[in-house]
Amino acid sequence: MDRWASALGVDDRALLLARDLTRGAQARATADFYRLNWIGEGDHQHDAHFQALLAHYGTSAYALTLEPDPQERQRWAALAHCPAGSLGRGLWDFYQQRGFRLPGEPGAGNAALAHHDWVHLVAGYDTTPIGELEVTAFMAAASRAPGAMLGFLGAVSIYETGLLQSVVLQQAYPQTLEDPVNRERLVQAIRRGHRCPVDPLLGVDYFRLAAVPLEAVRAAWGLEAAEPSA
Repeated sequence: MDRWASALGVDDRALLLARDLTRGAQARATADFYRLNWIGEGDHQHDAHFQALLAHYGTSAYALTLEPDPQERQRWAALAHCPAGSLGRGLWDFYQQRGFRLPGEPGAGNAALAHHDWVHLVAGYDTTPIGELEVTAFMAAASRAPGAMLGFLGAVSIYETGLLQSVVLQQAYPQTLEDPVNRERLVQAIRRGHRCPVDPLLGVDYFRLAAVPLEAVRAAWGLEAAEPSA
Protein backbone atom coordinates (compact mmCIF):
# COMPACT_ATOMS: atom_id res chain seq x y z
CA MET A 1 0.00 0.00 0.00
CA ASP A 2 2.81 2.41 0.85
CA ARG A 3 4.52 1.87 -2.53
CA TRP A 4 1.30 2.49 -4.44
CA ALA A 5 0.58 5.58 -2.35
CA SER A 6 4.06 6.97 -3.00
CA ALA A 7 3.73 6.40 -6.74
CA LEU A 8 0.33 8.07 -6.84
CA GLY A 9 1.28 10.96 -4.55
CA VAL A 10 -1.36 10.07 -1.96
CA ASP A 11 -1.27 12.27 1.15
CA ASP A 12 0.10 10.69 4.34
CA ARG A 13 -3.13 11.65 6.14
CA ALA A 14 -5.17 9.38 3.89
CA LEU A 15 -2.70 6.57 4.47
CA LEU A 16 -3.05 6.93 8.22
CA LEU A 17 -6.83 6.63 7.99
CA ALA A 18 -6.55 3.65 5.62
CA ARG A 19 -4.18 1.85 7.98
CA ASP A 20 -6.49 2.44 10.94
CA LEU A 21 -9.50 1.08 9.06
CA THR A 22 -7.75 -1.96 7.63
CA ARG A 23 -6.61 -2.87 11.14
CA GLY A 24 -10.14 -2.55 12.49
CA ALA A 25 -9.11 0.31 14.79
CA GLN A 26 -12.35 2.28 14.40
CA ALA A 27 -11.97 4.50 17.45
CA ARG A 28 -8.46 5.47 16.41
CA ALA A 29 -9.60 5.99 12.81
CA THR A 30 -12.36 8.32 13.99
CA ALA A 31 -9.95 10.36 16.10
CA ASP A 32 -7.41 10.59 13.26
CA PHE A 33 -10.12 11.54 10.77
CA TYR A 34 -11.39 14.48 12.81
CA ARG A 35 -7.93 15.57 13.95
CA LEU A 36 -6.39 15.67 10.47
CA ASN A 37 -9.19 16.71 8.12
CA TRP A 38 -10.50 20.24 7.48
CA ILE A 39 -12.55 20.13 10.70
CA GLY A 40 -9.48 19.57 12.85
CA GLU A 41 -7.62 22.21 10.84
CA GLY A 42 -10.31 24.68 11.87
CA ASP A 43 -10.01 23.85 15.56
CA HIS A 44 -7.58 25.70 17.82
CA GLN A 45 -5.77 22.46 18.55
CA HIS A 46 -2.88 24.09 20.42
CA ASP A 47 -5.19 26.16 22.63
CA ALA A 48 -5.23 25.06 26.27
CA HIS A 49 -9.03 25.28 26.46
CA PHE A 50 -9.45 23.04 23.42
CA GLN A 51 -6.98 20.55 24.83
CA ALA A 52 -8.98 20.47 28.07
CA LEU A 53 -12.18 19.78 26.10
CA LEU A 54 -10.42 17.03 24.17
CA ALA A 55 -9.13 15.43 27.36
CA HIS A 56 -12.56 15.56 28.99
CA TYR A 57 -14.90 14.74 26.08
CA GLY A 58 -12.69 12.90 23.61
CA THR A 59 -12.99 13.02 19.82
CA SER A 60 -16.35 14.85 19.92
CA ALA A 61 -14.46 18.02 20.86
CA TYR A 62 -13.20 18.34 17.29
CA ALA A 63 -16.68 18.82 15.81
CA LEU A 64 -19.26 19.62 18.50
CA THR A 65 -20.02 22.43 20.93
CA LEU A 66 -19.73 20.70 24.28
CA GLU A 67 -19.91 23.65 26.65
CA PRO A 68 -21.87 26.91 26.31
CA ASP A 69 -20.11 29.70 24.42
CA PRO A 70 -22.48 32.70 24.40
CA GLN A 71 -20.08 34.89 22.42
CA GLU A 72 -19.75 32.33 19.63
CA ARG A 73 -23.49 31.75 19.57
CA GLN A 74 -24.12 35.49 19.22
CA ARG A 75 -21.76 35.68 16.25
CA TRP A 76 -23.94 33.20 14.37
CA ALA A 77 -27.25 34.53 15.71
CA ALA A 78 -26.40 37.96 14.26
CA LEU A 79 -26.81 36.47 10.78
CA ALA A 80 -30.58 36.69 11.30
CA HIS A 81 -30.26 40.46 10.85
CA CYS A 82 -28.51 40.29 7.48
CA PRO A 83 -30.49 41.56 4.46
CA ALA A 84 -32.95 39.22 2.77
CA GLY A 85 -31.25 37.35 -0.05
CA SER A 86 -27.79 37.79 1.45
CA LEU A 87 -25.25 35.08 2.20
CA GLY A 88 -25.61 35.54 5.95
CA ARG A 89 -29.40 35.52 5.95
CA GLY A 90 -29.28 32.49 3.68
CA LEU A 91 -27.24 30.57 6.23
CA TRP A 92 -29.57 31.64 9.03
CA ASP A 93 -32.54 30.35 7.02
CA PHE A 94 -30.59 27.18 6.17
CA TYR A 95 -30.24 26.49 9.89
CA GLN A 96 -33.82 27.37 10.76
CA GLN A 97 -35.27 25.17 8.01
CA ARG A 98 -33.36 22.17 9.36
CA GLY A 99 -33.81 22.84 13.05
CA PHE A 100 -30.06 23.18 13.56
CA ARG A 101 -28.77 24.72 16.76
CA LEU A 102 -26.13 27.42 16.45
CA PRO A 103 -22.44 26.95 17.16
CA GLY A 104 -21.92 27.95 20.77
CA GLU A 105 -24.98 25.99 21.92
CA PRO A 106 -24.16 22.64 23.57
CA GLY A 107 -24.90 19.79 21.19
CA ALA A 108 -24.56 21.92 18.07
CA GLY A 109 -21.72 21.65 15.62
CA ASN A 110 -18.81 23.85 16.59
CA ALA A 111 -17.43 26.65 14.44
CA ALA A 112 -14.89 24.33 12.78
CA LEU A 113 -17.61 21.94 11.60
CA ALA A 114 -20.08 24.73 10.78
CA HIS A 115 -17.56 26.34 8.44
CA HIS A 116 -18.60 23.89 5.73
CA ASP A 117 -22.27 24.84 6.11
CA TRP A 118 -21.46 27.98 4.14
CA VAL A 119 -20.29 25.70 1.32
CA HIS A 120 -23.49 23.67 1.55
CA LEU A 121 -25.40 26.91 1.04
CA VAL A 122 -23.35 28.45 -1.76
CA ALA A 123 -22.91 25.22 -3.74
CA GLY A 124 -26.53 24.16 -3.20
CA TYR A 125 -25.96 20.84 -1.43
CA ASP A 126 -28.36 19.62 1.25
CA THR A 127 -27.41 17.91 4.51
CA THR A 128 -28.73 14.50 3.40
CA PRO A 129 -26.22 11.63 3.09
CA ILE A 130 -25.71 12.28 -0.62
CA GLY A 131 -25.57 16.01 0.06
CA GLU A 132 -22.75 15.49 2.54
CA LEU A 133 -20.87 13.39 0.01
CA GLU A 134 -21.42 16.06 -2.63
CA VAL A 135 -20.19 18.92 -0.47
CA THR A 136 -17.08 17.07 0.73
CA ALA A 137 -16.29 16.01 -2.85
CA PHE A 138 -16.75 19.59 -4.02
CA MET A 139 -14.43 20.89 -1.29
CA ALA A 140 -11.80 18.23 -1.99
CA ALA A 141 -11.75 19.23 -5.66
CA ALA A 142 -11.79 22.98 -5.05
CA SER A 143 -9.56 23.44 -2.00
CA ARG A 144 -5.82 23.36 -1.34
CA ALA A 145 -6.45 22.63 2.35
CA PRO A 146 -4.37 19.58 3.32
CA GLY A 147 -7.35 18.02 5.09
CA ALA A 148 -9.87 18.50 2.27
CA MET A 149 -9.24 15.18 0.54
CA LEU A 150 -9.20 13.32 3.85
CA GLY A 151 -12.58 14.89 4.62
CA PHE A 152 -14.00 13.41 1.43
CA LEU A 153 -12.47 9.98 2.01
CA GLY A 154 -13.86 9.98 5.52
CA ALA A 155 -17.30 10.94 4.25
CA VAL A 156 -17.21 7.96 1.87
CA SER A 157 -16.24 5.77 4.83
CA ILE A 158 -19.26 7.09 6.76
CA TYR A 159 -21.92 7.28 4.05
CA GLU A 160 -20.93 4.41 1.76
CA THR A 161 -18.80 1.72 3.39
CA GLY A 162 -19.93 2.34 6.98
CA LEU A 163 -16.37 1.69 8.18
CA LEU A 164 -15.92 5.02 9.95
CA GLN A 165 -17.85 6.25 12.96
CA SER A 166 -19.29 9.76 13.08
CA VAL A 167 -19.42 11.89 16.22
CA VAL A 168 -22.27 13.92 14.69
CA LEU A 169 -24.74 11.35 13.34
CA GLN A 170 -27.12 9.43 15.55
CA GLN A 171 -27.41 6.56 13.08
CA ALA A 172 -25.48 5.01 10.20
CA TYR A 173 -26.20 5.77 6.53
CA PRO A 174 -24.11 3.27 4.53
CA GLN A 175 -24.44 2.38 0.84
CA THR A 176 -25.48 5.86 -0.24
CA LEU A 177 -23.70 5.34 -3.55
CA GLU A 178 -25.55 2.14 -4.39
CA ASP A 179 -27.97 4.33 -6.35
CA PRO A 180 -26.43 5.16 -9.76
CA VAL A 181 -28.10 8.58 -9.63
CA ASN A 182 -26.13 9.37 -6.50
CA ARG A 183 -22.90 8.22 -8.12
CA GLU A 184 -23.51 10.61 -11.00
CA ARG A 185 -24.24 13.43 -8.56
CA LEU A 186 -20.93 12.77 -6.86
CA VAL A 187 -19.10 12.96 -10.19
CA GLN A 188 -20.81 16.27 -10.94
CA ALA A 189 -19.81 17.64 -7.53
CA ILE A 190 -16.16 16.83 -8.24
CA ARG A 191 -16.38 18.51 -11.64
CA ARG A 192 -17.98 21.61 -10.14
CA GLY A 193 -15.26 21.76 -7.52
CA HIS A 194 -12.50 21.56 -10.12
CA ARG A 195 -14.08 24.45 -12.02
CA CYS A 196 -14.56 26.63 -8.93
CA PRO A 197 -12.07 29.56 -8.92
CA VAL A 198 -12.44 30.10 -5.16
CA ASP A 199 -10.97 27.94 -2.41
CA PRO A 200 -14.03 27.36 -0.20
CA LEU A 201 -11.99 26.34 2.84
CA LEU A 202 -9.00 28.68 2.72
CA GLY A 203 -9.98 31.57 0.48
CA VAL A 204 -13.13 33.00 2.08
CA ASP A 205 -14.01 34.92 5.24
CA TYR A 206 -17.71 34.15 5.14
CA PHE A 207 -18.69 36.49 7.96
CA ARG A 208 -17.14 39.43 6.08
CA LEU A 209 -19.30 38.49 3.10
CA ALA A 210 -22.46 37.97 5.15
CA ALA A 211 -24.25 41.03 3.73
CA VAL A 212 -23.33 40.22 0.11
CA PRO A 213 -26.19 38.83 -2.03
CA LEU A 214 -26.03 35.04 -2.09
CA GLU A 215 -26.40 34.93 -5.87
CA ALA A 216 -23.40 37.27 -6.23
CA VAL A 217 -21.30 34.88 -4.17
CA ARG A 218 -22.47 31.96 -6.29
CA ALA A 219 -21.58 33.87 -9.46
CA ALA A 220 -18.08 34.57 -8.11
CA TRP A 221 -17.68 30.83 -7.59
CA GLY A 222 -18.89 30.10 -11.12
CA LEU A 223 -22.12 28.66 -9.70
CA GLU A 224 -24.82 30.85 -11.17
CA ALA A 225 -27.62 28.86 -9.58
CA ALA A 226 -27.78 26.31 -6.82
CA GLU A 227 -28.32 22.74 -7.94
CA PRO A 228 -31.03 20.97 -5.94
CA SER A 229 -29.87 18.20 -3.62
CA ALA A 230 -32.73 15.99 -2.49
